[in-house]
Amino acid sequence: MLDPKVLGNMVGTDIRQYFTYLPGHPGLLASPGTYIKEWVREFFASVWIAPDHSYIHFALAGTDYRVTVVDTS
Repeated sequence: MLDPKVLGNMVGTDIRQYFTYLPGHPGLLASPGTYIKEWVREFFASVWIAPDHSYIHFALAGTDYRVTVVDTS
């Protein structure tokens, strides 16, 4: 299980914005028994959060992804 709030506290920013673009993704990460263990391992082994928190980069099922923050100000 992943608690996005706890993880955000660990990295120093609210990371929920990086996951909400995928409908159901935050709930999937936070629900016990509903994830694919190998994907979670791959994600956490490959995740990179940019030092300025402008994006995260990760791999999932052998494909690289980059999620950027959109400035709404």
